[in-house]
Amino acid sequence: MSGPPGRDKLLDAAEKLFAEQGIEATSARAINAAAGLSPAALHYHFGNKDKIVAEVLHRRVGALNERRMAMLEETRRDDGPVSTYRMAEIFVLPLADFALGKDEAGHSYARFLSRLYTERAVLTVQFFEENFRESIELFDELIHTSLPALAMEDVRRRRTIAIETTVHYLAHVCEIFEHEADARSHAEPMLRSLIAFLAGGLA
Repeated sequence: MSGPPGRDKLLDAAEKLFAEQGIEATSARAINAAAGLSPAALHYHFGNKDKIVAEVLHRRVGALNERRMAMLEETRRDDGPVSTYRMAEIFVLPLADFALGKDEAGHSYARFLSRLYTERAVLTVQFFEENFRESIELFDELIHTSLPALAMEDVRRRRTIAIETTVHYLAHVCEIFEHEADARSHAEPMLRSLIAFLAGGLA
């Protein structure tokens, strides 16, 4: 859902600047200027830079998570344990399709996520666990069902590694194919290598 025009301009500007420069290196002043708004705009709409970081993360992750949940539900309808390859596809494909699609915002968002994990890893993990606990627990349940010999603590570690690896690698892929008209098709071999690598890691 779209918000007030000034708020949306700030979110778009922040996402792009965070992706290009990093979160810590981007000032509130730079975000206001890139959005073409007054020096007090960010404070008025969000209060401080930490709040806009959270909003940039939150505004797109919901739709991505919905697609992952739909893929999970579809997969669960099949008989038998879910393969680690399928689990890896569910980690990778929703973000890959958005990041490598026609909308330039997808490229920025993937690179923003990579910056976020690099600069604020603990806060990022906490955010996902607090806001998407149900889907995370479902992932962990499916991984454990496929790999019952693994302790749940190890399941959680491997899931965390899989998500963070996906984010960083997709940011790298986005940079490689940034100027390609059909980046998603060009990136397919690299995505399949990522999925196979994650499947092996989960197992």
